[in-house]
Amino acid sequence: GGGGGGGGGGAVGGRRSRGGGRGGAPPRARLSSIDPCVFGLPTLASSPSPVPTFLQYDPAALPPPGTLVAMDTEYVSVAEDDAVVRADGSRVVTGAARQALARVSAVDGRTGEVVLDDYVLPLEPIVDYKTRFSGLNSEDLDPLTSPHHLVHLRTALLRLRALADLGCVFVGHGLATDFKVVNMFVPPAQVGDTLDLWSLPDQRKLSLRFLAGCLLGVNIQGEFHDSIEDARTALRLYELHLELGAGLAQATLLKLYEYGQRNDFKFNAAEPFVGPQLAPLGHAPGAAPP
Repeated sequence: GGGGGGGGGGAVGGRRSRGGGRGGAPPRARLSSIDPCVFGLPTLASSPSPVPTFLQYDPAALPPPGTLVAMDTEYVSVAEDDAVVRADGSRVVTGAARQALARVSAVDGRTGEVVLDDYVLPLEPIVDYKTRFSGLNSEDLDPLTSPHHLVHLRTALLRLRALADLGCVFVGHGLATDFKVVNMFVPPAQVGDTLDLWSLPDQRKLSLRFLAGCLLGVNIQGEFHDSIEDARTALRLYELHLELGAGLAQATLLKLYEYGQRNDFKFNAAEPFVGPQLAPLGHAPGAAPP
């Protein structure tokens, strides 16, 4: 997976991906008060990596409406669960831990280039870096030690808001949670959520790792989660859904749930998933998404 860096300039070009979310009017740009130069702001880290690991959008050549932008985020906990201990010794949680945005990554669907990989300077003391899931540790978010593209929370949020105002279509897995945590509304026509696309009504949701193994033949989220890997995986799943079309995608979903029930909704390398095409989808598990 990629880390952040002091991103280079230059426009992200190439062919335009098939845009459009699921429902609503076609995406279009809206009048925005956000200065495009927000995409060129430097890192706050004092010793960033000398080799840029993502290609920042050129403020003079921003993506057109309908451009697919795959995104994923990582969070840390800034407040622990509130809990009370009853007389019988049982512990009852009265308030959930509060999460804070710590990393946001985005991939341009036209080129596959990483165009955002912002690590976010914490505003509050962090009580849990959730390293197993976030892949983050204290050095990543400290301006004195971080090698990444470290930014203020406001900068990260302004970049996301600017992409929404441009009419970009956000692709990801479980975007509703991301947008809730960052307190951002995105019109339904600008959302392509693979958590919803690859699920059946009134059934359990399918994990990104399960879908990646079954449909793409790749093994993701090994020792740690990586937001770039997850964003790229969601983009491939979104494009696969488009390529299959509604009928074949629905038939594939029915097979996925049958396969999941047999394998505890985990990809089983000894029993590769076989879709309605009567051949295993994807390629041998273990490789990272290209």
